[in-house]
Amino acid sequence: MASLRFLTVLMLVCYAGISGAQSLHIEGIIINKEQSGISDATVALFKQTDTSLVKITLSDSSGRFSFSVSDGMPYLLRISHIQYKDTTVHVDPVKQGSAMMKIWVTKNAATGLQEVVVSSRKALIERKIDRLVFNVENSVSAIGADVLEVLRKTPGVRVTNSDISLIGKSTVNVMINERLQQLSGEDLLNLLRAMSAADISKIEVITTPPAKYDAEGNAGLINIVTKKNTGNYTNGSIRASYEQHTYNIFSAGGSLNYRKKNVNIFGTVNMAKGATGPDESLRSEFSDGIWERATDRKDYRKFLQTSAGMDYNINKRMIVGVLYTGGISRPDIREYIHVDILAPGAHVLDSMLETNAMSVNKRNNQSINTNYLWTIDSTGKKLNLDLNYYTYNSTRNRQFRTTGFTNEGQLKYENDQRTIADQDIKIFSATLNIDLPVAGINFSAGGKINSIRNNSSSGLENYYEGSYHLDSSRYNHFIYNESTQALYVNANYSWHKWTAQIGLRGEYTQTKGESVVLNMVNENNYFRLFPTVYLHHKIDSDNELGVNYSRRINRPGYLAMDPFRWYSTPYSYSEGNPFLKPSFADNIEVNYLLGGKFNFSAYCNLVNGQLGQASFLDSVNNLQFYKRDNLGKLYTYGISCSFNLSITKWWETNLQANAFLAKFSSSYYGGGALSYEQPSFYIVTNNNFLLNKQRTLLADLNFEYQYSSQDNFYTIRPLHVLSCGFKSLLLRKTLVLGLSCTDILASARVRADNKFNYINTDNYYDERGFRITCQYKFGNSNIKNRRERKSGVEDEINRL
Repeated sequence: MASLRFLTVLMLVCYAGISGAQSLHIEGIIINKEQSGISDATVALFKQTDTSLVKITLSDSSGRFSFSVSDGMPYLLRISHIQYKDTTVHVDPVKQGSAMMKIWVTKNAATGLQEVVVSSRKALIERKIDRLVFNVENSVSAIGADVLEVLRKTPGVRVTNSDISLIGKSTVNVMINERLQQLSGEDLLNLLRAMSAADISKIEVITTPPAKYDAEGNAGLINIVTKKNTGNYTNGSIRASYEQHTYNIFSAGGSLNYRKKNVNIFGTVNMAKGATGPDESLRSEFSDGIWERATDRKDYRKFLQTSAGMDYNINKRMIVGVLYTGGISRPDIREYIHVDILAPGAHVLDSMLETNAMSVNKRNNQSINTNYLWTIDSTGKKLNLDLNYYTYNSTRNRQFRTTGFTNEGQLKYENDQRTIADQDIKIFSATLNIDLPVAGINFSAGGKINSIRNNSSSGLENYYEGSYHLDSSRYNHFIYNESTQALYVNANYSWHKWTAQIGLRGEYTQTKGESVVLNMVNENNYFRLFPTVYLHHKIDSDNELGVNYSRRINRPGYLAMDPFRWYSTPYSYSEGNPFLKPSFADNIEVNYLLGGKFNFSAYCNLVNGQLGQASFLDSVNNLQFYKRDNLGKLYTYGISCSFNLSITKWWETNLQANAFLAKFSSSYYGGGALSYEQPSFYIVTNNNFLLNKQRTLLADLNFEYQYSSQDNFYTIRPLHVLSCGFKSLLLRKTLVLGLSCTDILASARVRADNKFNYINTDNYYDERGFRITCQYKFGNSNIKNRRERKSGVEDEINRL
């Protein structure tokens, strides 16, 4: 109740400030080169911040016009007349004062009745107060590309074969038209591969999410904005691809969109089947010997993901919709693990272990979203309501047989075990957002409630007497419940060449974790405030400067709090921690945009209670195990730059560079506080080439280099990646054929060294390969794209 009273008072204070605004006047006269006043010219007044129409009038017989406005924010005046060229001027009511503006107009080349087309081209990169905008439709990289390819060229975004991230952020959430996507990992990448860049207007990079969005996760947001077309037609696309790595992967998908009058029906389907062949090596130094472990894996990729929905326009201002998404996957893993045990000192082979393992995994997810949008009036007042229900269940069954040998290959022992686990998650949420622009201030407020229930069980079974038997000492049933109530307020105001935005979000969370077998219950209730502050200054048409601050929370995943030990081999396991607490992050960023092409930023992130996985070596029992915990503090300071340039008419390049210092401070292992520092940098260059005048033959060449970096207790060694591609557009650009080669030098090896307990890893995730793609678009291209919307449970889903 205290938080509700606080936010209510804040709303009243904002409204009181709005009510006190004074009126200002904008007056002018429209004249031609003969100094004659132009009558009956259309004079339209737009907000400079978002180009929304404020007022419109006609000039009088002497060419004069006037407007009254209630704030000193900058505006745009657009003058239109059938005999004269359209003219746009910038207006600052405060600087203008009572002075009469003089606006000169020039005649059209032909003054008869004809259509006059006025075209403009947006800058490739734009800076808004809380996000960076990459105008995709102005970039060569969008020709014949999918959305994932364009993201690789987006300033501040880093894309690998398995992940998407932002500079200075460990993770990122992806939205389409403000709707957060419920997919992650490979499922998300496949969705973006299935989307054509030709349907995209712009990509917004939000490194500091405003108070409207959940405070969960020290992550940024990427908002993909589709083009707004019109018409009552049907369109869609189908695609297929073949990949060859160690093994092959076939994937296919399609989308269909139908609109007729007030009804829009849409659906998508994506599937894949195949496998990759990662290899991993691990070196652990015990007191009585060195274990060198090599793993050959076959990771199966089998999934089917579908969505279907409908929007109904009740009238011009009200829309109601329903959206269903569902998917099944079988990410099975087959492994062969070989361990050489070396005697200490002499490094002579002492004995060997071999483990053959098969993990059978089944996952199912379903969600239903209902949405109501009410556009109250033409000034921007809106109300949006979302109700959501999400279910997720999985089963894991890992069978592993381990055999021990002497250094001469003689059998010492053999055992057969199986780890089993089941998980069932149900999430409900309701979200309300209200936009209320008043007297030049864009004011918004809203709230969210959500309820989460996780029911999981896991155990270890030993094989003897012809069957598997449960080890009761290694079984657990874990029940976790979480509820969160949130309220937020946000205000945005512009004056002269300045824009300021301030927001505050309050979240009250109640958690309860119960280990049924261990008879252990852990409860935690907490309330936190999450402020966001932005200030932006448009120095002139080529220079923009901004600064922002935010506070975020990172809640632990549901399985991370399950105290069960998950054995991958008899000598290796991982376990959760029911006493995990959320971590909190403070983020500061200063950004500068030059000429709509060059983007620079400096940032600082401080994370308290950094969540992570600590590794341990038990030399008595020759065990290596991992435990999740709050490890310490993480400081990250960095500077980054990116630019997009058209070097020639046929060559466009994108360059991104980031230099940073990561400092990790922890006393987790005891013996006093330890501090690890690692300066690092990475550089990415993407080059696109047009091979003919028709822009139907394209090629790309890309390179990435990552210097050594710090990840909690691990130092990550340098890596580099080289890739290239070729595309051909046929049948009036409705058919796209592509060939791409990834990690040509097989150099994307992830090598890490633990600074505390002498554990070294060297992993390669089978990224070298080639892909052949084919995509065909059909139907009328003028159909209005389906309305995307935020379902409201994505931040909870990302913790699975």
